[in-house]
Amino acid sequence: MFKFVYYLFSYNELNMKKNSEQGSVLIGVLLSLGLAAFAYIGSSTSFFKSITRQKSKTQLDVLSKSLTNAVFNYTAYAVKERWCMDANWGRDTNCGGAGGSDMKAFVTHPRNLERFLWSKVTINDMASRYKGLYGAAPAALALNKLEQVIPMSNLESLGASHPLNLVMDDMVKQCLTSVSVLIEKPLSSYYKPQGDEVYLIITVKGNLTLNPLSRCSLLKNTPVIKGLVIVYPKTLNQYAMVKVEDFTVSDYGSSNKGLNFFGPVYIQRNVKLPASGKHGVSFKDKVRIGEGILQLNGQPFTPKTPGGFSDQYLSQITTMNGFMNGISLEAEADLGLPKLFGGTYKYPDNVNMAMCTNRKALKDNFSLTKDSRLWLKGKDGNFTFALSEDNEFREYIRHGANADNRYIYNEYTKSFSFASPLAKNTFDVDVKEEAETAKPIMEVKISVDGKTYSTVYLGRSSEAKVSFGKASFFQGQKNLLDTSETTYLDINKVDADGMGINDDLKNEYYTFQDECREAKDDDIYIPECQKVRKTAKDEETDCNLIPATKPVERLKCKDAVDDLKKAKDKYFAKEKKLVNDLNNFISNIPSVTLKTTEVLSNKEDVSINWVNKESFKYPFVSGLDSIKFKFNVYDFAIEDSNDTTSGQRAGREKRLPGPNSYTGENSIVFDITRDKFGEVSKFLTKKNDGSILNADSGKGTTLQTWNKSYYYTEPPGNYPDADKISYPTDGLSVAEAKKLDEVCDIDTTVIPPPSWDVSFTEHTQFSWLYNVTNSGLTITDPSKVQPMPTYTFTNADMAVGNYQGVPNRSIVKECIVPSSLDLVFGFYVCETLRVQSRTRPLNFVGTFIVKNLNIDSSALSNGVNFYSIWSTGGVELLRANKHLRREKAATDDCVFDKPGWFTGLDEDYLADYQTCSPSKFLYQGANNFNWTTVDPEIGITDAKAQVTTQSKIANRYRRYGVNVVWLRNGIE
Repeated sequence: MFKFVYYLFSYNELNMKKNSEQGSVLIGVLLSLGLAAFAYIGSSTSFFKSITRQKSKTQLDVLSKSLTNAVFNYTAYAVKERWCMDANWGRDTNCGGAGGSDMKAFVTHPRNLERFLWSKVTINDMASRYKGLYGAAPAALALNKLEQVIPMSNLESLGASHPLNLVMDDMVKQCLTSVSVLIEKPLSSYYKPQGDEVYLIITVKGNLTLNPLSRCSLLKNTPVIKGLVIVYPKTLNQYAMVKVEDFTVSDYGSSNKGLNFFGPVYIQRNVKLPASGKHGVSFKDKVRIGEGILQLNGQPFTPKTPGGFSDQYLSQITTMNGFMNGISLEAEADLGLPKLFGGTYKYPDNVNMAMCTNRKALKDNFSLTKDSRLWLKGKDGNFTFALSEDNEFREYIRHGANADNRYIYNEYTKSFSFASPLAKNTFDVDVKEEAETAKPIMEVKISVDGKTYSTVYLGRSSEAKVSFGKASFFQGQKNLLDTSETTYLDINKVDADGMGINDDLKNEYYTFQDECREAKDDDIYIPECQKVRKTAKDEETDCNLIPATKPVERLKCKDAVDDLKKAKDKYFAKEKKLVNDLNNFISNIPSVTLKTTEVLSNKEDVSINWVNKESFKYPFVSGLDSIKFKFNVYDFAIEDSNDTTSGQRAGREKRLPGPNSYTGENSIVFDITRDKFGEVSKFLTKKNDGSILNADSGKGTTLQTWNKSYYYTEPPGNYPDADKISYPTDGLSVAEAKKLDEVCDIDTTVIPPPSWDVSFTEHTQFSWLYNVTNSGLTITDPSKVQPMPTYTFTNADMAVGNYQGVPNRSIVKECIVPSSLDLVFGFYVCETLRVQSRTRPLNFVGTFIVKNLNIDSSALSNGVNFYSIWSTGGVELLRANKHLRREKAATDDCVFDKPGWFTGLDEDYLADYQTCSPSKFLYQGANNFNWTTVDPEIGITDAKAQVTTQSKIANRYRRYGVNVVWLRNGIE
């Protein structure tokens, strides 16, 4: 089958150049038909073979079925290529005006097949830009069904190169009035897309003539073919290699092991086949050729004949190991490839690309912060936190970060067994946040005298006030005591333990009560006795009313009244002092405020401030001697973790944040020392190890006593090999960070680009230079932003946990694979990929965009293999080397005893399915490799533009693949 199609292509390619000079708009159609017939349906082969075997018997049936198959394939190819079609089912090259500049004409074209492929995200973005250009919302942009009838009478005027004329015998033309093509999206939920793929049902039907007297009466039934196709974005990460310019097979030696591609390969121009010899080059998966062809001796390669087993394609190319999964001739250039490498390039002025790139990495990359430590500056209990290196606090979005369906919350311990006199309701935690959906950046555990009291999670722009005294409780106690002198007070209702007072008040209360009871027996009263006991009388006893004739009774009465008043004065003096203390304490409850800013940088992040700490002199908190704040920050890895990418431990502690080992806690301890009179004599701030905390120096200090991770002493990402664990005095302030975010994070959906289909092709190299500078470098000289001269792959840079998402470099002049490596993993853009001499096989897993592929002959003798991240062999290598592994289970082997669709799977099990799948590399890896072309999706349009100021329409892919899910040939 391939030979026939390729022969068809080769013949017409020569005519294509001739016709193109005449301005024909249908020339590319012939090529498309041949390609589609090869690429999408192998069952067509049976029809072509049937032509020679059955033509004499059922010639019309065979020809009509061949027609419907060919039109089906041609239609599927047209969808894949995103064509606009004319009324006669040829390609409308004027869709949207010259160059497609007219958005309205393009998005409303009734036969624009790309409209079938747009997602809701794409349509929303288009609608926004449409309204910005035309001032009104567009009509429906999506296309769900399209039916086109092509009359036979129109074909003659279209010329012999029209697809329908190519595959239609004169006899069939006479027997059909028209051909109908129906494209529609299936309604069944069974075909509901799970990602960006699109399902389409294509039906092609030949409509019979009604002339019963002609030989067409032999054609009794209407020929119909119906099939389901899936159209999916062909992203760069699906390729094992993207080869710039030509691929010359003879460059790679004669070793049988040689060079093997187990994943798809995209070649920009020509594949040049060797005329002689035997070369160990094999393509196990699909080869897609962009704007070139297969060549032999500089000429288009053509199979010998279009039939026969001995003439099959693989049998004819005896000078290499073959194309095991076929070739697809794309007939379309990737415009970005010629701009990616080589030559001098004038970079845009005033571009702070490195700062934007670094800031994005700091927000997304755990591994960049694994050597960071929490630093602080300040004194007297008031501090500002920051992170070492060039890092900032980041939000924690991993599974298990929230609790009780809230991300920012405070949690009280259920046990209040604090040392006496502390008791329940003596503390208060109030958390304020800008949004309840905010994600935490810090966990703060609060302990009092060694017992955990509360856990507070802080997000961006949030505040927690921890009060060491619950105002409502003390106000209630104060209201209870502060009543009139003649209102009965039940002392048992006064929570002495909760107020943290001694027994003095109770002693004076009971003494006064006893005096009142004894006096009552002698009918002696004072009104204040109602404070300590209920009595029916409140008149004050006047001892002078006792007759002078009874001096003993009068004296006894006066003594009793004096004793009563002394007891009363002592009690009320004690009560008054307690009420005054309560008033002052309620107005000045000692508290700590923890506060985060809206934008967190590495210079101004989280503050801790004491308020009213002098109030610790009051008896209500006399038993509180030590307050500890333990800070666990989500931004950096755990010292005791063996996974510095996620910063997680194994087992049940795997969800704990930050470095929180017992020997190196990020903790501040406030110790309160009182003199014998209860006055606070010392208020000391200490580290967890007991040393005095003095963070008022210009450099600041770390809370941990051990400041380095023992796993990797040098952070990744081209950091200098030096001890940078110090407060970053040249870091970003909050104002600077906000300004930088405004520059770097442009929302292109709010302000559409001036052109609806903006191009970044001229500045392709700029869009791909995303990690070539050191962190924090401010670009003042554009000439500094250049491709890296050389990069040698190392085990350390590809070690698990030492990269974000997937290892990557872009752009490098020369990438070198030393003999010490047996596996190279990642996404790389290398002008030259050089493999040095070696004695063992070498495996590449990932996507490698290269211009020059230089492999030492010794390496070819031992075998050099390229896999995509999706290739079966590539997945096995990634799992064997723990790049794909289970993270939630006790074992990291990707072995499951339940299917992924099982309804009872918990979140951890589902998360393990993801971490064992190559799809995980698409979420945090280099976004460029999620594009479908090297031609950029985001970038700059001219040399005066700022960094990444614009983007193309969201999720509008430019290169697709297509597969047939099912196909039914039949008649009506």
